[in-house]
Amino acid sequence: LGQILRNVYSHLEPILNLKLVPFGTSESYHATSWPDRYGFICKNGIDECTNNIFQACSLQNLTNEDAVKLITCISSVIDVSEHMTDIFWRFCGRVTDVDITLPLTCEETRWSGEGSLLAMQALTPKGLTSTPYFLLNKVHSSEIQHAALRSPLSFTKLICNASTATNKPKICSVFKE
Repeated sequence: LGQILRNVYSHLEPILNLKLVPFGTSESYHATSWPDRYGFICKNGIDECTNNIFQACSLQNLTNEDAVKLITCISSVIDVSEHMTDIFWRFCGRVTDVDITLPLTCEETRWSGEGSLLAMQALTPKGLTSTPYFLLNKVHSSEIQHAALRSPLSFTKLICNASTATNKPKICSVFKE
């Protein structure tokens, strides 16, 4: 997904309402033995959770454009099995020319208490069953999901053909509706 978005987001941005959901299908919990501690259980372990927190901090502290640039870079280079998430963040900050100071500060301090749980709940839509999860004009289907993930070309065609904008981006002119 990161490669697909990195390749076409800048072209489709005028007609694409992109909402990134860092935690996806992760679960949250309240550690009852520690009154002010909340945590997350991620399918791929602690590094995925740490990366989700950094992405959520990016969405809260950067412009949407900068957050999308940074997160799509991270999604295209990160391997959650490697314990080097901070190196990936710094690499993508440099590659995209996005200042990651605020997301790093947020990631280090804010995400230990109830605020982390509330932020996760605010960022995660109800009914999310898989990640990535695509809605096109508020509709989700396996066909949309498959087309969105197949390639940058199929993703672009899907968005361009679904758009009702009168002034579509130039990239849309290659597709017949």
